[in-house]
Amino acid sequence: MIPDTVEFDDIFHEFNEDLDAEANEWRYLNHFYLHFGDETLNRSHPSPQQQQQQQQQHSTAAVVSTLEKENHRQHDAHEYFYGIPDYLSVSDSSFRVAFFCELRSYTNPMDFQDLQQLALLTHQTTIIYLHEQLWRCFLQAGQGQLKQQFVQSVLSKDHSDMTALSFWPPLVTVVMKSNGILQPEMYIYFIQNYLNQLEKQARLRRTQFDTILNRLLSTDDVRRAFSDKIEDFLRRDESLSAMRFHYQRRIALLEYIFIDRAYQLAYLQEKPTDLQV
Repeated sequence: MIPDTVEFDDIFHEFNEDLDAEANEWRYLNHFYLHFGDETLNRSHPSPQQQQQQQQQHSTAAVVSTLEKENHRQHDAHEYFYGIPDYLSVSDSSFRVAFFCELRSYTNPMDFQDLQQLALLTHQTTIIYLHEQLWRCFLQAGQGQLKQQFVQSVLSKDHSDMTALSFWPPLVTVVMKSNGILQPEMYIYFIQNYLNQLEKQARLRRTQFDTILNRLLSTDDVRRAFSDKIEDFLRRDESLSAMRFHYQRRIALLEYIFIDRAYQLAYLQEKPTDLQV
């Protein structure tokens, strides 16, 4: 007989620990919740001269302690999203070289800050999309809806209810507690609201991106080609690629955990003896 509460073996905990260790190495990866409350999309960004001064100040700053670095993790993730990442900074030669033709055009040269703003909006939209994928997977895990078609093929017809497989990953619990939510029954509402926020923020950035692009370029074909060029440049960035692969691995791990729990539950459906369990 299957007990009301099934205790599943966690055979993937080492993989989860590896992902946590990887997130700690990349300081901007160790924060999985974006705060939009204090955002102003049209806030002014530092000029190229100010960026150079800031970078000089950072390079001459004293090394902070390990404790201070730990306290700044959330700030680092916030800055990676809202600030100007290194690969889009005024001092990054590869960024300028990639768009040399647009910046040095004889007929209609593009202002660097316009280019930088377009790239930054694409950078932010990409991060939002990654968060949306991850949190949608979190929600499906908590509702017992991951890999539905496959799991239903594993479970017998007389036990097709997948709620027994549902679980909240530790990451979700950490984020919930940091936002003052202690009751698991409130997790679904919070995550659904967060997913709505992510979609809203993505739409805002796409609108602002289109507004700038329409001002700079005249035809749809040219705008589409330039947009593709920005996305291609961002795909080659090491930091953004690391974030993309990290999130993909976390999603894959959740799916593997869910599938393994389905097999464990299917075994219990066979009513094994205590010795067999």
